[in-house]
Amino acid sequence: LYSMAKTKNFVLPKQSYGVFQGYYNQLFEWSQGKEISEKFIEQSFRKMYNWMRYYRKKLEKYQKQQKHFAQKEVKWNQKIQKVLRKLKGRFPAFYKAIEGQPLQNQILMMQPVHSMQDRLYRGNVTDHYIGYVFVFKGNIYEIGLPYTEYRKFMHDPTLAMIWILMGASFVILFGFRFFFAGTLVNPLNRLLEGVSKVNEGNLNVSVKVGVEDEIGFLTRSFNDMVISIRTAQEKLQEYANSLEEKVKERTLELQKTLEEVQALKVQQDGDYFLTSRLINPLGRNNATGEFTKVEFIVKQKKHFQFRKWEAEIGGDICMAHTLYLDDEKYIFFLNADAMGKSIQGAGGALVLGAVMESIIQRTNLSKEARHTSPEKWLYYTFIELQKVFESFDGAMLISMIMGLVHDQSGFLYFLNAEHPWAVLYRDGRSEFLENELAIRKVGFMGAEFSFSIKTFSMAKGDAIFLGSDGKDDLVLPNGTVNEDETLFLRVLNEAKGELEKIPEVLQKHGKLMDDLSVMKITWEGKEPLKHLPEEDQKKLRRAKKLVKIGEYEQALSIFKALHAQYPDADFIVHDIVYTFSQKQDYAQMAGYAIYGMRVFPADEELMYKASYASKMAGDYNTAADIGERLRLRNPTHFRNLINVANVHLLLGNLDRATQLLEEAKAIDPENPKIEELMQAIEKLYPDT
Repeated sequence: LYSMAKTKNFVLPKQSYGVFQGYYNQLFEWSQGKEISEKFIEQSFRKMYNWMRYYRKKLEKYQKQQKHFAQKEVKWNQKIQKVLRKLKGRFPAFYKAIEGQPLQNQILMMQPVHSMQDRLYRGNVTDHYIGYVFVFKGNIYEIGLPYTEYRKFMHDPTLAMIWILMGASFVILFGFRFFFAGTLVNPLNRLLEGVSKVNEGNLNVSVKVGVEDEIGFLTRSFNDMVISIRTAQEKLQEYANSLEEKVKERTLELQKTLEEVQALKVQQDGDYFLTSRLINPLGRNNATGEFTKVEFIVKQKKHFQFRKWEAEIGGDICMAHTLYLDDEKYIFFLNADAMGKSIQGAGGALVLGAVMESIIQRTNLSKEARHTSPEKWLYYTFIELQKVFESFDGAMLISMIMGLVHDQSGFLYFLNAEHPWAVLYRDGRSEFLENELAIRKVGFMGAEFSFSIKTFSMAKGDAIFLGSDGKDDLVLPNGTVNEDETLFLRVLNEAKGELEKIPEVLQKHGKLMDDLSVMKITWEGKEPLKHLPEEDQKKLRRAKKLVKIGEYEQALSIFKALHAQYPDADFIVHDIVYTFSQKQDYAQMAGYAIYGMRVFPADEELMYKASYASKMAGDYNTAADIGERLRLRNPTHFRNLINVANVHLLLGNLDRATQLLEEAKAIDPENPKIEELMQAIEKLYPDT
């Protein structure tokens, strides 16, 4: 069967294979369509062998019990058929070979097929054999050997192996004992004895090294360790003996150093104290406005004590003074923060305060200096500060808000040099007055000076708050630094606009980490009149009708009478200026417009008309001065740029006229007025 399977010439011949016919049939059926290999043959026979042994035992059991079923032959046959049905279901080809055979033949055909590697045990109670199966010339043979002969054959070599095993055991049990005692146990005992002596405090121990093996290395390392400990102990004892003397020497050195540090600190505190004494007079509130009130608080971060005085020093400074410009009363204010900590910031604040104090005194003492508009005064003051701080080569920078309040009208002029934005507090609510950065810090190298003066008309009861970045730089309860610039708006609302409560409310939100300065400017003046009584309103309407029909003198008579009665009504001044413009009396028009812009400084239209009327009246210098003031406040006022360019052209200031026309062109490049003036320049100055 195996030979045919290997050659794949596996066909079912006509002759019978006797008792192995069932195995042959089943193997033949399983081999159809499969790869025939030794493994396949081996697995197939193993499977059949195990099951056939099971079915054979069942049938042999029922065969022996046949006599017990003599009266119940039907039941006995049912049991036999049940086993055969199970065999048929699992091995149908095998069943086909034994079907119809007597029970004895069926049992015989289920005898196991052994492989040549299997050892078979045969015999009875007295005689035992060991058998092996082999194939020779197509026949299966089994050879058996008496077990007693096998024992005699194996006796001599087995006895020799027993004696060898006993000898080896003796050597292991007794010889290794002496070997380990000399190479392992005794060296370890000596080492442990040395460790015990060291634990008792004996550092003169030296353990003998027997063999240079791992234990010998460990012993030598132990000896080296004991020597190191003994040496360190001797040095420690020597150091302890001289410790008291060294402590005295070190104490004297420390005392001397502390005295030097204390002397330096006293000197430093003296410098701090002197600097603070110099700054304090500069940061005073000397504003005495009739309607304008200035208050401020300054809390420097650095506190110190010099002798019996306690003081603080830092880079924040606030100033307020009363100025008269063009015979109008103004309140000057300044809130600034010099960059740097402690003495460096204080140095910047000192320089700023000294320069500003000089400018204030010069303005108050010089008639020429007082004859300056607020816009130009702020402009020239900033330029002077910039030049001073530029001399420090960028080592001293100042952020600040500086401005003027027209005491009579509450009109605010200010400029912001990279300082926190000004805040308006009105009717219990706060909001920023600014939303963009216009000017870099004072002292910033290469800073641009083409800036604008910001303006704001304060209403009665308004409060303007200015402050350094110390009001924003708070350490919040979660340990982070505040980056929300709107926090101060909420603080201001919580404090209800009361200056004294602001530091307390700030510290509820976080911990101050920088100098703090806050300035409050309030105005309680009278606002311009908005409406006339009905009777006078009728007069005003009648005068306007007279202007339309050319009755200028009658109209002016009514307007002037109403103006004398209501000097705070700006719309009446506008009507007078308009009437003179219709009459083409530009000198009178300029006079009333200039008067109006002084009383109502927020009115940019009156400023433009004053400049235009002065030009038409031939007063070019006044026209240029007013026009330049308006340009500082509103650089995008197109009509003013055209008018001032024309004035400078009439004055012969070609470069300035050209520059102003370029600014106008950037606003409205297609405007014909620009081209008209450009052609006039080319006509008057063809060589340029």
